[in-house]
Amino acid sequence: MIFRSYYAVMLRVLFRGCRAGDGILLNSNLKYFQKILPIMRISDCVDLERYPLDETDSPVYRELVNNCREQLDECGCCLLPEFIRPGALVQARREAIDLAEEGYQMNHHFSYDDVNDETLNRNLEDLPEDHPLRFRSLTKIRFVARDLIARDNPIQQIHNWSGMLTFLKDTMELSEVYINECPLSACVFTVAEAGELQDWHFDGTDYIVTVMLEDSHEGGRFEFATGLRHPGQEDDFENISKVIAGQSPNVNRPDIKPGTLTLFKGKYSLHRASAVEGEGRRVMAVLSYETTAGRTGSNEYLKLFYGRTPT
Repeated sequence: MIFRSYYAVMLRVLFRGCRAGDGILLNSNLKYFQKILPIMRISDCVDLERYPLDETDSPVYRELVNNCREQLDECGCCLLPEFIRPGALVQARREAIDLAEEGYQMNHHFSYDDVNDETLNRNLEDLPEDHPLRFRSLTKIRFVARDLIARDNPIQQIHNWSGMLTFLKDTMELSEVYINECPLSACVFTVAEAGELQDWHFDGTDYIVTVMLEDSHEGGRFEFATGLRHPGQEDDFENISKVIAGQSPNVNRPDIKPGTLTLFKGKYSLHRASAVEGEGRRVMAVLSYETTAGRTGSNEYLKLFYGRTPT
C-alpha cells in the first residue's frame, strides 16, 4: 500500500487544480495511472478483526453494537480507536493534506445553535452581555469538498460501504440510514492550522461520524458538555454560559488518536474543536448520513461552507 500512497500523492501534485468532472485531457492520464495502482479493499481500510462490521450475526458484532450504545447513552459520544488500518490512514491523511490548498477557507461567525445566522440578526440588546444567544461562535477552518477527493480514497470507500449503514442503523437504533448524496458535503476533509477552530455550538443534525486523520498535538482538542439541551425544552442558558466562559467543570475532553472513528450526538451536546496551537494541524474526515433518502445540502449551506454549489 506504500506504493499506491506514494503515487496517489504524486498524481495530486502533477494534476493540482483539476476537479472531478472538469473533462480535461489529463483525466485520461489519471485513469491510466489508476489502473496500475492497487485498489484497497474494505478489509484494507477497516480493521474488521477488531470491528467485524461484516459479520452482523456474530456475537462479537452484537457486543460491539451494545458497547457503542452504552457509550452513546452515557455521554452521547462513542470512540472506536484504530478503526482505520494504518496503511489506509496514511493514504487518507496524505490526500487530505495535499488537497488542503484547493479547499475552501471558512472564516465565519454563527450563533451557537443556528447555522443560518438568524439569532445573530435578532435584537438582543435586552439580554445580558454574557447571554449565550449573544455569543458569536467562530468557525475558521478549511473544508475539502467531496468532489475533490479521489473516489478510491479509503474514507470515500468507508463512507459508501453498506456495512457502515447497517452498523449505524444498529448502533443508533434507527429504522433506516442512507448515505448523504451531496456531491460537496457528503464526505469531506477538514484541516485546521494554528489559531483555527470550530467554537462552541450545537449541530443541526442528530449525529455525526468523524475520523481523526492527524492530531495537532497542541490545542485542537475536541470538547463537549452534555445535559444542556433537551427536546422540547429551553436550553440551559446559565450553564451554557459557564461552558463558553471556561468556568464549567463538566466539560469532557476525550483523548482521540489518529485512526479513531467517532460517533457523536451533537444536536444535544454543546461542543467545539479548540484552537490549534504551535506548528501542528488537525485533520479530520467527516462522513454524513441521513435517515431520509436523497438528502443533500442546500445551496445556501454549500456556499457558506464550500464557497460554491455543485456544477
